[in-house]
Amino acid sequence: MTDQQDPAEPVVDVHALDVGHGACTVVFVAGDGHTKSVLIDCGMKRGQPDIANKLLLLRKRVVELLRKHEVTHLDAIIVSHSDEDHTRGLSGFVDQFSKQGGTIGTVYANRDRPGIPGMFQEFLEFISKKGARKVKSIKGATERRVLSAGACAIRILAPEEENVTVEGGERSSNHLSAIVRIINDDTSLLVCGDAPATVVSELSHAVKNVDVLLASHHGGNMSEKDSEVNDAYALLNPRLVVFSAGHATTLCERQLTAIANTGAALMCTGVTKACNISSTKCAGDIAIQLRTGKRFVTDPPVNTHQVSVKLYTPRACKQINRD
Repeated sequence: MTDQQDPAEPVVDVHALDVGHGACTVVFVAGDGHTKSVLIDCGMKRGQPDIANKLLLLRKRVVELLRKHEVTHLDAIIVSHSDEDHTRGLSGFVDQFSKQGGTIGTVYANRDRPGIPGMFQEFLEFISKKGARKVKSIKGATERRVLSAGACAIRILAPEEENVTVEGGERSSNHLSAIVRIINDDTSLLVCGDAPATVVSELSHAVKNVDVLLASHHGGNMSEKDSEVNDAYALLNPRLVVFSAGHATTLCERQLTAIANTGAALMCTGVTKACNISSTKCAGDIAIQLRTGKRFVTDPPVNTHQVSVKLYTPRACKQINRD
């Protein structure tokens, strides 16, 4: 994955940011004479030391990343679901970005359950005052196109129409989490939010044999059943899995074992006490460049992680999950 890039080759750049136990992904798609951009989630779980300053730093990092790519108009924000580790930094980012002259196109978000968290409600109200062209529900989002440029595209695959009501029904926010597919011709990356294994498997028509997977639940538990997690990973068959492990994450034996069965490599944007195979050398922001021909390049390189998932055994997974 160190091959030279053809200057004429279309490229999709995906930045998975280190926010501890949380999620923030920024995507850039070059084409049509300018760079298109999408933000997927921007949050972190409360309880982290000095969280106010960490949130301040997070929104600055996103703004600086957009500025580095000369983006003054963010084409879309996708809010996978309302949990704080996916939404807590959104209002602060939008406020700072708009104060610096930035504009926002479409926001995709669901009011995904009754009594949604106050910070998410405030974000939905806040964003409508900050220049977003429209706020769209992602319900019934099968193959909903967010943007495209040549062979590159971003689409929302879930939640399906039947899983969403006006107020989110009785289903949990995780069951209603968006799943986002990013492609560059035949190379694909999947952002799973907190979707459980059964929901992933329901999308078999769209998620089979992905190249890179930003995993559900930050490396935590996707299901109480080994078979459901194994089935999901057998379908996904990823070559690289990225966790956003943080201080509150206990890496799940089911998910680690299922990954081991695929032979995929593993990278983490954060370090968790429960992970005894991680070090500061393998944590931090991860930039993933999707190229054509089922190729991708990561910065830092995949082999920065000290231990490949290929070396894991169920016994080793139990040791990791013991803390």
